[in-house]
Amino acid sequence: KENLPGATQPLPEIFSRGVETVWAEFCRRAGGKVAREDVPCTVGCAVRIREGYLEYITVGDCCLLIRYQDGRVVELLDDTLCAFDNNTLRLGVEISQKEGIPLAQCRQKILPELRRVRMTMNTPEGYISLADDAKSVLCAKCGKIPLSEIRDICMVSDGFAEFYGMFALATLEEFVEMAATQEPEALFDELLAAQKADPDYTKHPRFKLSDDATIFYGVIE
Repeated sequence: KENLPGATQPLPEIFSRGVETVWAEFCRRAGGKVAREDVPCTVGCAVRIREGYLEYITVGDCCLLIRYQDGRVVELLDDTLCAFDNNTLRLGVEISQKEGIPLAQCRQKILPELRRVRMTMNTPEGYISLADDAKSVLCAKCGKIPLSEIRDICMVSDGFAEFYGMFALATLEEFVEMAATQEPEALFDELLAAQKADPDYTKHPRFKLSDDATIFYGVIE
C-alpha cells in the first residue's frame, strides 16, 4: 500500500509490484516452494482518482460497477474465470442428475476438473490470476473514465455479485442504489438468506453454500 499514495506509476505496474511482494511472503510462510496445484486463485480490483479521471484495474471475477450520471450502471470484470467455473458447474449438474444426488454432494466428483482448470492458471489457454506471476497483470482489464461522467461506484467480490447475478435479488441499477442507501450488513443478510434457502445448490448451481462476500461503495464528488 505504500506505493499507492501520490503514485504516478500506472496501476498495472503497482499491481505487479504488489504481486511480487505478496507472492514472496506467501512462499515464505508456506515454507518454500509451493506446488502448482496449491497456488491460490487470486483476483483483485482497484481504482484511483487522478487528473480528472477514475482509473481502474480488475483481474478475475472481482466486479467494478460504474453508475453514470444518467443512471446507467455498467459492470466491468474479466469473465474468463467465470466461463471456466460455469463449465465445471455444468459437469457437476450432469453428475448430480445422472446419479440422483444433490449438487452439494458432488464436490469430490468434480475435483479432478477443478484441479485441471487450476493448472491452466496464467497460461495462454487458461485464466489470469494475481497469485504467482507479476506479468499476468499485463492481461488485466484496465481503463479510465472522466470523473464528470460518474455518479458513484461499487466494487464487489464474486460472492457478493451473486446478489444481482446468480440469485437475481436486484438489477444492477437497483443493487447500486441499495449499496448507496443501505448498510452492507443488510445486503449481506438478504443474500445469505437466499443462499440458505437453497442448501443443496439445486436451484442455483454453485460450488459452495456462500462465497467470499466483500463490498465497497463510493461517491464521486
